[in-house]
Amino acid sequence: MHRTLAVSLTLALLAGCGEKKAEMMDPRQKPDPAPELAKLDVFLGSWTGTATIVEPSREEMMKNMPPDAPEMPTTFEGANRSEWVLGGHFLKMEGWHEEGPNDRRHYTAFWTWDEKAGKFYARFFTDTGAVGEEWMTADDDGKTFHTKFTETDTLGNKSHGSGTMTVVSDDKMTWDFTMTMPEGKMRMTGESTRQR
Repeated sequence: MHRTLAVSLTLALLAGCGEKKAEMMDPRQKPDPAPELAKLDVFLGSWTGTATIVEPSREEMMKNMPPDAPEMPTTFEGANRSEWVLGGHFLKMEGWHEEGPNDRRHYTAFWTWDEKAGKFYARFFTDTGAVGEEWMTADDDGKTFHTKFTETDTLGNKSHGSGTMTVVSDDKMTWDFTMTMPEGKMRMTGESTRQR
């Protein structure tokens, strides 16, 4: 009985494979990148930027710090470089941002197009061991991007957030992000400039 069931399942699987064969890609040919990825060309090159914490206020942040802690800055810097890799199927973004005095964090992200979801998708990794994923959509004009992301650190703590990036010109972008972490909620605004 078991052998009959196994043979029946095998035949069913082979029949199914035969039906889908026409949909399969020729293994000798590489497919072209999804045309939607062209919208990410605006991120190519080297960028520098500044970010300002809008919420919470400096006073509210200091309430959660030890009494002898130095005053926390509310403005930070960062930079990144983006390029197409792996046949143009992925936009690789490498960069860093400050998270406090003498605290520079590095990250790498890989962006692609998810046909089923109809959105841009990224996985990102940091030098603190945190990993995350991000989903992004673009307005029809290709100048405004809306993103939602989640991140998990090495202790299993989760953070999530959302934001908007707006292309102001070929060399300038503005952005506004809100992030909820175990420590609380934070909103940041910023501006990035392409380096020529």
